[in-house]
Amino acid sequence: MEIKKLKVQIEQESVDYLQEVFKDYKEVDKPLYEIKERCIIHIYPKKDTYDEDGELYGYCDAIFCDIHIYDCENQLVYKTKYHDSVYLDVPNGTKIFKDLSTMLTIDGGVLISYGTALSVYRLD
Repeated sequence: MEIKKLKVQIEQESVDYLQEVFKDYKEVDKPLYEIKERCIIHIYPKKDTYDEDGELYGYCDAIFCDIHIYDCENQLVYKTKYHDSVYLDVPNGTKIFKDLSTMLTIDGGVLISYGTALSVYRLD
């Protein structure tokens, strides 16, 4: 099997849109554990779980990802790295966002647990 780099033409209108959307969010240094309203999670694939010496540091069938977690109500974003899976115990919408991240949209409040896997539960 041949693995090719993904190339997608992004038009200037989309670039402008992304800049507008992301500028409204303040990045925070501490994890967001509880989001009471809409939560958006962007997943960016970054590197193999095998290193250059062949050592495995995650799931053998996964890619380490950077994950950006957005609290839409408070316009906050927390950026975290080196996750090889996301577990969701909530209904969500999934799409490919214009910056090529996988975007998960969750309404109604969530609790988030951080580890190698990012786990998301319904806030009750």
